[in-house]
Amino acid sequence: MGMPTCATIRSLNVNNRPKALKSRYKYRIYPNHIQITKLNQLFGCCIYVWNSTRFTL
Repeated sequence: MGMPTCATIRSLNVNNRPKALKSRYKYRIYPNHIQITKLNQLFGCCIYVWNSTRFTL
């Protein structure tokens, strides 16, 4: 299993204020076949709910 990688991004500031420091993390998962099936079902349900409620507001 891989370790999460960390990248640091510095924002450019043109007003001579202190620069803000932001961090970002990347994660990678390696699901087995059963987990892939379950994830596809979950995301399929999420897409259905998103699409059905998006236009009713």
